[in-house]
Amino acid sequence: MLLLFIILEVAALHFYVNSSSYTKAILLPISNEVVASFYSCTSGIEAYFNLQKENEVLTSEIIDLKNELERSRLSVQLSDTSVVAFDSVEYVYTSANIINNTISRQKNYITIDKGKRDGIEENMAIVSIDGFVVGYVVECSDSFSLGISLLNRDFKSSGQIGKSGWYGPIYWDGMSHENIVLSDIPRYAQINRGDTIYTTSFSSIYPPGIMIGSVESFELKESLLFDVKVKLFADMAAVRRVLLVKYNNLEERKALEEKYNNI
Repeated sequence: MLLLFIILEVAALHFYVNSSSYTKAILLPISNEVVASFYSCTSGIEAYFNLQKENEVLTSEIIDLKNELERSRLSVQLSDTSVVAFDSVEYVYTSANIINNTISRQKNYITIDKGKRDGIEENMAIVSIDGFVVGYVVECSDSFSLGISLLNRDFKSSGQIGKSGWYGPIYWDGMSHENIVLSDIPRYAQINRGDTIYTTSFSSIYPPGIMIGSVESFELKESLLFDVKVKLFADMAAVRRVLLVKYNNLEERKALEEKYNNI
Protein backbone atom coordinates (compact mmCIF):
# COMPACT_ATOMS: atom_id res chain seq x y z
CA MET A 1 0.00 0.00 0.00
CA LEU A 2 2.83 2.39 0.84
CA LEU A 3 4.55 1.68 -2.53
CA LEU A 4 1.30 2.31 -4.42
CA PHE A 5 0.82 5.56 -2.52
CA ILE A 6 4.32 6.76 -3.43
CA ILE A 7 3.83 5.90 -7.13
CA LEU A 8 0.49 7.73 -7.25
CA GLU A 9 1.95 10.77 -5.49
CA VAL A 10 4.90 10.93 -7.90
CA ALA A 11 2.56 10.65 -10.89
CA ALA A 12 0.27 13.32 -9.49
CA LEU A 13 3.21 15.65 -8.86
CA HIS A 14 4.47 15.11 -12.41
CA PHE A 15 1.10 15.95 -13.96
CA TYR A 16 0.69 18.88 -11.59
CA VAL A 17 4.04 20.46 -12.53
CA ASN A 18 3.53 19.98 -16.26
CA SER A 19 -0.11 20.98 -16.50
CA SER A 20 -2.07 24.15 -17.04
CA SER A 21 -3.55 26.26 -14.26
CA TYR A 22 -6.97 24.76 -14.97
CA THR A 23 -5.64 21.18 -14.71
CA LYS A 24 -3.79 22.08 -11.51
CA ALA A 25 -7.01 23.34 -10.01
CA ILE A 26 -8.64 19.98 -10.73
CA LEU A 27 -5.71 17.81 -9.66
CA LEU A 28 -4.99 19.57 -6.37
CA PRO A 29 -8.22 18.61 -4.53
CA ILE A 30 -8.00 15.05 -5.92
CA SER A 31 -4.44 14.74 -4.66
CA ASN A 32 -5.45 16.12 -1.27
CA GLU A 33 -8.29 13.60 -1.10
CA VAL A 34 -5.93 10.69 -1.89
CA VAL A 35 -3.49 11.87 0.79
CA ALA A 36 -6.28 12.25 3.33
CA SER A 37 -7.63 8.78 2.52
CA PHE A 38 -4.17 7.28 2.88
CA TYR A 39 -3.57 8.86 6.26
CA SER A 40 -7.04 7.89 7.40
CA CYS A 41 -6.37 4.28 6.44
CA THR A 42 -2.96 4.13 8.11
CA SER A 43 -4.39 5.84 11.19
CA GLY A 44 -7.11 3.20 11.39
CA ILE A 45 -4.57 0.39 11.11
CA GLU A 46 -2.39 1.99 13.79
CA ALA A 47 -5.43 2.45 16.04
CA TYR A 48 -6.36 -1.23 15.58
CA PHE A 49 -2.96 -2.45 16.72
CA ASN A 50 -2.93 0.06 19.56
CA LEU A 51 -6.34 -1.25 20.62
CA GLN A 52 -4.95 -4.79 20.77
CA LYS A 53 -2.12 -3.58 22.99
CA GLU A 54 -4.58 -1.69 25.19
CA ASN A 55 -6.73 -4.81 25.55
CA GLU A 56 -3.70 -6.83 26.61
CA VAL A 57 -2.79 -4.18 29.19
CA LEU A 58 -6.37 -4.12 30.53
CA THR A 59 -6.46 -7.92 30.74
CA SER A 60 -3.18 -7.92 32.65
CA GLU A 61 -4.59 -5.32 35.04
CA ILE A 62 -7.74 -7.41 35.59
CA ILE A 63 -5.61 -10.45 36.46
CA ASP A 64 -3.48 -8.40 38.87
CA LEU A 65 -6.57 -6.93 40.54
CA LYS A 66 -8.27 -10.31 40.98
CA ASN A 67 -5.16 -11.90 42.45
CA GLU A 68 -4.63 -8.86 44.69
CA LEU A 69 -8.25 -9.17 45.84
CA GLU A 70 -7.66 -12.80 46.79
CA ARG A 71 -4.55 -11.82 48.74
CA SER A 72 -6.41 -9.00 50.47
CA ARG A 73 -9.24 -11.35 51.42
CA LEU A 74 -6.76 -13.80 52.90
CA SER A 75 -4.96 -10.98 54.71
CA VAL A 76 -8.21 -10.00 56.41
CA GLN A 77 -8.86 -13.62 57.42
CA LEU A 78 -5.38 -13.89 58.91
CA SER A 79 -5.29 -10.41 60.45
CA ASP A 80 -4.72 -11.88 63.91
CA THR A 81 -1.38 -13.37 62.80
CA SER A 82 1.92 -11.63 62.14
CA VAL A 83 2.60 -13.33 58.77
CA VAL A 84 0.27 -13.63 55.77
CA ALA A 85 0.67 -16.97 54.00
CA PHE A 86 0.22 -15.91 50.39
CA ASP A 87 0.70 -19.53 49.25
CA SER A 88 -2.67 -20.22 50.87
CA VAL A 89 -4.60 -17.91 48.53
CA GLU A 90 -7.69 -19.88 47.57
CA TYR A 91 -8.01 -18.87 43.90
CA VAL A 92 -5.35 -17.80 41.39
CA TYR A 93 -6.21 -16.17 38.05
CA THR A 94 -4.41 -16.18 34.69
CA SER A 95 -5.46 -15.11 31.20
CA ALA A 96 -5.61 -17.03 27.92
CA ASN A 97 -7.13 -17.01 24.44
CA ILE A 98 -9.66 -19.41 22.94
CA ILE A 99 -8.26 -20.66 19.61
CA ASN A 100 -11.00 -23.16 18.77
CA ASN A 101 -14.61 -23.38 19.91
CA THR A 102 -17.75 -25.22 18.76
CA ILE A 103 -21.39 -24.60 19.64
CA SER A 104 -23.33 -26.78 17.16
CA ARG A 105 -22.57 -30.25 18.55
CA GLN A 106 -24.04 -32.12 21.50
CA LYS A 107 -20.58 -32.26 23.08
CA ASN A 108 -18.77 -28.97 22.49
CA TYR A 109 -15.19 -28.28 23.57
CA ILE A 110 -12.90 -25.26 23.80
CA THR A 111 -9.20 -25.18 22.86
CA ILE A 112 -7.02 -22.70 24.77
CA ASP A 113 -3.56 -21.39 23.81
CA LYS A 114 -1.91 -22.21 27.15
CA GLY A 115 -0.93 -25.53 28.72
CA LYS A 116 1.11 -27.21 31.44
CA ARG A 117 4.16 -25.05 30.75
CA ASP A 118 2.01 -22.02 31.60
CA GLY A 119 0.77 -23.53 34.86
CA ILE A 120 -2.59 -24.65 33.48
CA GLU A 121 -4.10 -27.78 35.07
CA GLU A 122 -7.21 -29.91 34.80
CA ASN A 123 -10.30 -28.65 36.64
CA MET A 124 -9.38 -25.00 36.30
CA ALA A 125 -12.46 -22.84 35.72
CA ILE A 126 -12.83 -21.01 32.40
CA VAL A 127 -14.48 -17.61 32.79
CA SER A 128 -15.00 -14.90 30.16
CA ILE A 129 -12.96 -11.71 30.53
CA ASP A 130 -16.14 -9.94 31.69
CA GLY A 131 -16.70 -12.49 34.44
CA PHE A 132 -19.18 -15.08 33.12
CA VAL A 133 -18.96 -18.89 33.31
CA VAL A 134 -17.76 -20.52 30.06
CA GLY A 135 -16.54 -24.03 31.00
CA TYR A 136 -13.66 -25.81 32.71
CA VAL A 137 -10.38 -27.49 31.73
CA VAL A 138 -10.45 -31.28 31.26
CA GLU A 139 -7.07 -31.99 29.65
CA CYS A 140 -3.72 -30.26 29.07
CA SER A 141 -0.70 -30.73 26.83
CA ASP A 142 2.51 -28.74 27.25
CA SER A 143 1.27 -25.79 25.16
CA PHE A 144 -2.51 -26.17 24.92
CA SER A 145 -5.54 -27.03 27.03
CA LEU A 146 -8.94 -28.51 26.23
CA GLY A 147 -11.98 -27.27 28.07
CA ILE A 148 -15.48 -28.70 28.32
CA SER A 149 -17.93 -26.02 27.27
CA LEU A 150 -21.13 -25.02 29.06
CA LEU A 151 -22.67 -26.26 25.80
CA ASN A 152 -21.76 -29.89 26.40
CA ARG A 153 -24.18 -32.60 27.52
CA ASP A 154 -21.50 -33.86 29.93
CA PHE A 155 -21.02 -30.46 31.62
CA LYS A 156 -21.78 -30.67 35.35
CA SER A 157 -21.89 -27.96 37.98
CA SER A 158 -24.37 -26.22 40.26
CA GLY A 159 -26.13 -22.87 40.24
CA GLN A 160 -27.86 -20.65 42.75
CA ILE A 161 -30.72 -18.19 42.32
CA GLY A 162 -29.24 -14.94 43.59
CA LYS A 163 -32.12 -13.41 45.53
CA SER A 164 -33.62 -16.53 47.07
CA GLY A 165 -30.47 -18.64 47.48
CA TRP A 166 -32.13 -21.81 46.14
CA TYR A 167 -29.66 -24.01 44.30
CA GLY A 168 -29.52 -27.07 42.09
CA PRO A 169 -27.55 -28.78 39.31
CA ILE A 170 -27.08 -27.00 36.00
CA TYR A 171 -26.79 -28.72 32.64
CA TRP A 172 -27.19 -28.13 28.91
CA ASP A 173 -30.20 -29.79 27.28
CA GLY A 174 -28.63 -29.67 23.81
CA MET A 175 -31.18 -27.21 22.44
CA SER A 176 -29.96 -23.59 22.20
CA HIS A 177 -26.44 -22.19 22.49
CA GLU A 178 -27.92 -19.32 24.50
CA ASN A 179 -29.57 -21.33 27.31
CA ILE A 180 -28.91 -23.95 29.96
CA VAL A 181 -31.14 -25.51 32.63
CA LEU A 182 -31.08 -25.13 36.41
CA SER A 183 -33.01 -28.11 37.82
CA ASP A 184 -34.39 -29.56 41.05
CA ILE A 185 -35.58 -26.26 42.52
CA PRO A 186 -38.35 -26.84 45.15
CA ARG A 187 -41.86 -25.79 44.14
CA TYR A 188 -42.09 -23.38 47.08
CA ALA A 189 -38.92 -21.54 46.04
CA GLN A 190 -39.14 -17.84 45.19
CA ILE A 191 -38.27 -17.44 41.49
CA ASN A 192 -38.69 -14.39 39.28
CA ARG A 193 -37.89 -13.75 35.64
CA GLY A 194 -34.60 -11.85 35.43
CA ASP A 195 -33.13 -13.28 38.65
CA THR A 196 -29.38 -13.75 38.31
CA ILE A 197 -27.95 -17.28 38.55
CA TYR A 198 -24.52 -17.60 40.22
CA THR A 199 -22.05 -20.38 40.92
CA THR A 200 -22.31 -21.88 44.41
CA SER A 201 -19.88 -22.58 47.21
CA PHE A 202 -20.52 -26.31 46.57
CA SER A 203 -18.46 -26.18 43.38
CA SER A 204 -14.95 -27.61 43.54
CA ILE A 205 -14.05 -25.70 40.36
CA TYR A 206 -15.66 -22.25 40.34
CA PRO A 207 -15.31 -19.54 42.95
CA PRO A 208 -18.74 -18.81 44.45
CA GLY A 209 -20.62 -15.86 43.01
CA ILE A 210 -19.49 -16.08 39.38
CA MET A 211 -22.41 -15.06 37.15
CA ILE A 212 -23.92 -17.71 34.85
CA GLY A 213 -27.06 -16.10 33.45
CA SER A 214 -30.57 -14.95 34.29
CA VAL A 215 -33.95 -16.66 34.69
CA GLU A 216 -35.80 -16.65 31.38
CA SER A 217 -38.66 -18.97 32.37
CA PHE A 218 -39.46 -21.83 34.77
CA GLU A 219 -41.73 -24.86 34.69
CA LEU A 220 -43.04 -27.16 37.44
CA LYS A 221 -42.35 -30.82 36.66
CA GLU A 222 -44.29 -33.90 37.77
CA SER A 223 -41.74 -34.35 40.55
CA LEU A 224 -43.00 -31.00 41.94
CA LEU A 225 -39.57 -29.50 41.27
CA PHE A 226 -38.91 -26.55 38.98
CA ASP A 227 -36.75 -26.65 35.87
CA VAL A 228 -35.45 -23.14 35.26
CA LYS A 229 -34.48 -22.01 31.78
CA VAL A 230 -31.39 -19.80 32.13
CA LYS A 231 -30.32 -17.23 29.55
CA LEU A 232 -26.51 -17.31 29.49
CA PHE A 233 -24.58 -14.10 30.08
CA ALA A 234 -21.58 -15.36 28.09
CA ASP A 235 -21.95 -15.19 24.31
CA MET A 236 -20.64 -18.68 23.66
CA ALA A 237 -20.41 -18.04 19.91
CA ALA A 238 -18.16 -15.01 20.32
CA VAL A 239 -16.08 -15.46 23.50
CA ARG A 240 -12.34 -15.23 22.79
CA ARG A 241 -10.41 -13.85 25.77
CA VAL A 242 -10.83 -15.80 29.02
CA LEU A 243 -9.61 -16.09 32.59
CA LEU A 244 -8.48 -19.44 33.96
CA VAL A 245 -9.07 -19.88 37.69
CA LYS A 246 -7.16 -22.36 39.83
CA TYR A 247 -8.69 -23.56 43.09
CA ASN A 248 -5.63 -24.14 45.27
CA ASN A 249 -7.46 -26.29 47.84
CA LEU A 250 -8.97 -28.67 45.26
CA GLU A 251 -6.79 -31.73 45.92
CA GLU A 252 -7.13 -31.48 49.70
CA ARG A 253 -10.91 -31.12 49.43
CA LYS A 254 -11.27 -33.99 46.94
CA ALA A 255 -9.13 -36.32 49.07
CA LEU A 256 -11.24 -35.64 52.16
CA GLU A 257 -14.58 -35.99 50.36
CA GLU A 258 -13.57 -39.14 48.47
CA LYS A 259 -12.41 -40.77 51.68
CA TYR A 260 -15.95 -40.76 53.04
CA ASN A 261 -17.78 -41.14 49.74
CA ASN A 262 -16.11 -44.54 49.35
CA ILE A 263 -17.31 -45.86 52.70
